[in-house]
Amino acid sequence: MKLIKITKLIVLAIFFSSLYSNAQERVWEESDPFKATEVWGDKVGDNVKVDITCSAPSVNEALLKARKVALYTYIFIGYDSEGTSASGISKLAENSVYEKDIEFFTAYINEEAKGLKYAEGKMNTSKPGGEVKDGKKKLVKVTITVTLKIPQIIKDLEDQGKIKSMENLKDVLGDINVIVKPNDQWLKDLGLLTYSDKNGQQIPKKDFTKLELNSDYNDILNQISQNLGNSFKIVNISTELENLNNLNSTLKPGSNKVQETEEDYLARTLHADLWLSVTFRKESISGGQQTQFVLTLSGIDAYTSEPVINGEQITKVTSGDNFTALLHSTMKAACNDFRGKVLKFLTDRNVKGIKGKIVFNLSNELEGKLNFQSDVTVNGRRAKFSQVIDGCINKLAKSPSVASISSPTERHYPILITPKTKDLFGNEINNNFEEFSLQVKDEISKYLTDIDVDVLPQGVGTVIVTFRPKI
Repeated sequence: MKLIKITKLIVLAIFFSSLYSNAQERVWEESDPFKATEVWGDKVGDNVKVDITCSAPSVNEALLKARKVALYTYIFIGYDSEGTSASGISKLAENSVYEKDIEFFTAYINEEAKGLKYAEGKMNTSKPGGEVKDGKKKLVKVTITVTLKIPQIIKDLEDQGKIKSMENLKDVLGDINVIVKPNDQWLKDLGLLTYSDKNGQQIPKKDFTKLELNSDYNDILNQISQNLGNSFKIVNISTELENLNNLNSTLKPGSNKVQETEEDYLARTLHADLWLSVTFRKESISGGQQTQFVLTLSGIDAYTSEPVINGEQITKVTSGDNFTALLHSTMKAACNDFRGKVLKFLTDRNVKGIKGKIVFNLSNELEGKLNFQSDVTVNGRRAKFSQVIDGCINKLAKSPSVASISSPTERHYPILITPKTKDLFGNEINNNFEEFSLQVKDEISKYLTDIDVDVLPQGVGTVIVTFRPKI
C-alpha cells in the first residue's frame, strides 16, 4: 500500500514538474521590459526578417528566446508595421487555436526539429545592447535579426491541420474567383471614370476595357497573379470584358423597378466571389530625384458590396532605377498579407453562411388588386400575403430573417444561405442567391397557385422577385 502511495506521489511530482517546465519554456509569455519587435523595411516576402530585442541571462539564451518570440508572434499576433517602412504581416491563427492545443504549439515553437527550424537568428550588431538590470537580476540586452521562413511555416501547419489551408477551402467551395480592379480614385486618375447627368443625378461610367494600356496596372496585375494565383482564380476585368457584348443588363418585363449596376453585372457575369480593389498612386518627389508610390490591396464582398478586408496602406520611396524591383517586393508583401486575411474571411463565410438580399415586389398588373398586407388563403386558412413570404424565407434560409424594409408593395430580406445546396437530382452543388430564389419561388407556388413569380438576379448577392398574375 505504501509503495502505491509513493508511486502516485512520484507521478504527481513528474506531472507538476512537467507543467512547470512547459511554462518556463513559453518564453513568449514572459514579461520582458526590454522586449521590442521591428520588421525590416523591404525584406518582406518569402523570408521575413524581424528584429527582436530582448533580455536574458546570456547572449545564447537571448538568441534562442528571440527566435521563439519571433515565431510565436508571427503565428498568433502578426507584425504591425505602424511606424516602420514595411507592410504588415497577418497572424496565421487565432488565440483560441493556441489555447486549444497549447502543448502542441509549446513544442512546435521550442523544438529545433519542429517549428523553430524555420526561425533563424543572427546578432544585429548595428543596434546597441549590453548589460541591463531587471530588478536585482543582471541580464544581457541584445537585438537578434530573425529570418522567418513564411512558406515553410504555413505549409507545415496546414499539413498538420493546425491552420486552415486554401486547398481545403477550395475542396469545399471550388475555385474562388477574385476580380482585380482599380479603386475609383485610381480609375479616375487614369481618366477611365467619368460621370454623366441623368435627371439631376450623377451616374458613374467606368471604362475597364482600357486598363491594359497602363503599364503600372499590368505590372501590379501580373504580381497579383504570381503571388495569389495558386490560391485563387485571378480574374482580369479588362480581358474578360472582351467577351462581354453589353455592360447594361436587360430587365425582364414587369421587373423594371430596379436597374442593375455595372459592378453587379460584372460580378454576376464573371461569377465573382470577391473584389480585390487596388489603390495605387505614383508621383515624383524631391524635385524629380525620387519616386514615391502608395499601394493598398483591399477586399470587397461581391455578394454585399461591403468592404471585408481593410488593406494596409504601404508607402515607398525610391531613387534611381529600382522602382520595378521595389514595387515587386512590395506586392509580394501585400499579397502575403491579403492571402491570410481573405482565407479567414472565406472560412468564416463558409461556416456562417453567405450574406445577401432578396427583394420582393409586385408587377404593375397587380397594382390595386393585391399587396403584401392582403389576406390570402393557404391550405384552407386565412393569412397575410407577407406571412406566406416570411414562412418560405425562414424555412429555406440558413437562419431566420425579418424584413428590413417593408411596405404594402415591397419587402427586403437580408438573408444567409448555406454555401452548398442540392440540385433537382439530389447532387450537391455550390449555392447562390438565384438558386435560392428559385427554391423560394417553388415553395411559394405550393401555397399561391394563382400567382406567378419572376426571378431576376442583381449581381451575385441580390435577387429581385416579382409577383404577377398567372397567365
